[in-house]
Amino acid sequence: MTTSKLVYYINPRDQQPVSSLSKLIGARIPHDVSPTVLCIGSDRLTGDCLGPITGSKLKNILGEKISVLGTLENPVHALNLKTTIDTISQITSDPYIIAVDACLGTHIGSVTLSEGSVVPGAGVNRALSAVGNLAITGIVGSCHGNTLTNLSTVRLREVITLSEIISSALAESLLKHIALN
Repeated sequence: MTTSKLVYYINPRDQQPVSSLSKLIGARIPHDVSPTVLCIGSDRLTGDCLGPITGSKLKNILGEKISVLGTLENPVHALNLKTTIDTISQITSDPYIIAVDACLGTHIGSVTLSEGSVVPGAGVNRALSAVGNLAITGIVGSCHGNTLTNLSTVRLREVITLSEIISSALAESLLKHIALN
């Protein structure tokens, strides 16, 4: 018997989406770890730039307090994901990774959070190595039809809205996590 993992959906139009997501994140990060945030995606495709935009925003807020990989300046994408994961594993023997990625689905415009990994590229039939202990995704487009077209026609404003919610919630929860340790 297989069990499905619990997925939380946060609607950006809810009253307090940042607070809701921050509480969910904070409740799941073990107290004794220093998490690494891995923001996955390419800056060359609007629907896939959620990760790099979120990483850049988060790095501006947190500075060097938490390791944030995957920014607009240095994106983590299909070509360097494995190397990046290997580097994280060399630096930390048992890393706790919070993976952030765009995805395609039916609840377009929502943010999801689930314990476990994300499988980058799965939405475009290019499944890469699963990564993460905690997965945060922004659903940027439909999973029906031509997925590459769906990713290329995503409105940048929608990606930025999702990125603002994710980066603000992560910053809030991670700053609390740092203060408690």
